[in-house]
Amino acid sequence: MKLFTQLITWTGLGLAYLAIVTPVQAQVVINEVAPYLTTSSEWIELYNAGSTPVDIGSWLLRDQLATPSDLKEFELETILEPHGYFIIETINKLNNTADGVTLLTDTGEVVDQMSFTSSTQNLSWARVPDADSNWVLSTPTKGQPNPNSLPTPTPSPTPSVAPTPSPSATPQSSPTPIPSSSPTPAPTPVTIPEPSQWQPSEIMACPSSGEAEWLELYNPDPVSYSFTNWLVRDSQGSLRSVSFELPAFGFGVASWASGLLNNTGDSLSLLRPDQSLVFTVDLSACQSGHSWVLGSSGWELSSTPTLGTRNQNEPSPTPSPSATPDSTASLPYDNFASSLPLSASLKSRPTPMTKSAATTATKKPAATTKSPANAASPQPEPPESLEITGPTIKTWPFISVIMGGALILGAGIYDLEIAPLVQWLARMG
Repeated sequence: MKLFTQLITWTGLGLAYLAIVTPVQAQVVINEVAPYLTTSSEWIELYNAGSTPVDIGSWLLRDQLATPSDLKEFELETILEPHGYFIIETINKLNNTADGVTLLTDTGEVVDQMSFTSSTQNLSWARVPDADSNWVLSTPTKGQPNPNSLPTPTPSPTPSVAPTPSPSATPQSSPTPIPSSSPTPAPTPVTIPEPSQWQPSEIMACPSSGEAEWLELYNPDPVSYSFTNWLVRDSQGSLRSVSFELPAFGFGVASWASGLLNNTGDSLSLLRPDQSLVFTVDLSACQSGHSWVLGSSGWELSSTPTLGTRNQNEPSPTPSPSATPDSTASLPYDNFASSLPLSASLKSRPTPMTKSAATTATKKPAATTKSPANAASPQPEPPESLEITGPTIKTWPFISVIMGGALILGAGIYDLEIAPLVQWLARMG
């Protein structure tokens, strides 16, 4: 009998617990989820739809990936007031393409859960109205009541039927020809101008506390570019919208407010507004306040970020040279003269020597540096050859011979002594 009484007592207490605790837990719901925001971190909103407070201490919020990760473990004695909201912010936890959220008690019981297969930038998945079973994409209402009703489609106006007038005899007129309308040409797609070469130069993946992540690019062209609503993406597919300017021969910076890159290693891709890929950079683990810079040996960590300026480990970037036509064409002589020493190129032609100058000039021997082998036996310098004009036969010896013969002949005729005559001729010759 005593055992039966105890069984009845414990059964009653259990039923009372189920009647009290279960409804209290059931009144807490996942009310709104914002997985794809470009202006802030992603977040989840809980809502207490009941009229009594609920202690959610030690409860657990978890995602629904193949390998689930814990999003939030609530501290002890965390109280969610009646009709109150509780916001849980996360960084790069929810997948934009498909994911879900599950709320568990400290004993592992599922309190509430939701899932989605897609998301839209800067919109949230919300129950409409609060705590309802209808999930719709809407403008985020973080910590505020969701819309009270689903959006109602605007009905198309029904055309009214005009009364039919009584027929009257109307003279027939010739029909007016209706001109055929020319077809409207299809709009030409607008091509956004881009640099001739995309050159990422620095990436901040591990900013200091309170600072944003950013991507720096260099523009090698002589014109500036402007980009609006482009995208950056990490290795998990999370996206952030960026808008930036690239000045001519300068650096531009694209930054985003909420965290995107994983500090233990990630990849960063730049996408056009249509999500076509521009480039991807793979990054290893980084340190707080250090940036990845592109130098001559590749990407490396730098303790001194150079936001919007030249990196410290690389030379100043050189703009692409523009082809400038040469206004003065070089002549073959110019090229030859430019290859000579200055003294050689300035030499002039020698002045021809005249006859009088050749006969009166006195040549000075040139100073030469002789080697020790030649110093002992100097070689005579060859005589200078001069141009000589006029007769080369001396007339005086010829006249002397004629005169001598005549004298000898006269001496024989007049019986004169020859010896004194020969001596006189020798002195004259």
